[in-house]
Amino acid sequence: IILNPKETRKIKFDVIAPEDVSPQTIIGKIMVESQGKKQEILISIDIGSPKALFDVSVELEKNKISVSDRTLTAIVTLLNFGETNRIDAKVEYIILDEEGKEVIKSTETIAVETQISILKRINLPQTTKSGIYVLSVRVSYGEEFATISSFFTIEKSNSTTGYTLLVILVILILAVAVIKTIKINRHGRRNRHRKLK
Repeated sequence: IILNPKETRKIKFDVIAPEDVSPQTIIGKIMVESQGKKQEILISIDIGSPKALFDVSVELEKNKISVSDRTLTAIVTLLNFGETNRIDAKVEYIILDEEGKEVIKSTETIAVETQISILKRINLPQTTKSGIYVLSVRVSYGEEFATISSFFTIEKSNSTTGYTLLVILVILILAVAVIKTIKINRHGRRNRHRKLK
């Protein structure tokens, strides 16, 4: 592929998974090399059933969270376009790292009639480091599966902000202490002056 300076181009390609692969999210990498420089581009491949009973979408509240926060918030929407009655769907929330290794997983059962949106908060382990991660949501009912994923980044916490707030707090405490000391000294001098009179 030849690109001129500041030129962009969209490249479309198909990824075909083997038929025996179970429904899941697979993390892969595209290697780009030019003039001796290499760059990795992370991709996620969502594998579901050929005839999924559900359509699932996920929207992250933030694509970047602090390593000190470690709380991921997402809105997950389930659409039942198969059964006409209410059914109980199994929903799995899986966090994967850049290598596709599972960081944390949780499961719940949700009753769905036609469509439902869920506000989901996931608390990541304290050992979670900064980097790029993937939230994979898998919905299943019987033998039918639907899978969706979304990338997010955990950033290093800004210790400078916390330090600055601490310094400001100390300065305010010292200022209040000095003001009180001045008032006490002035009050004492007035009392002495009255006694001398």
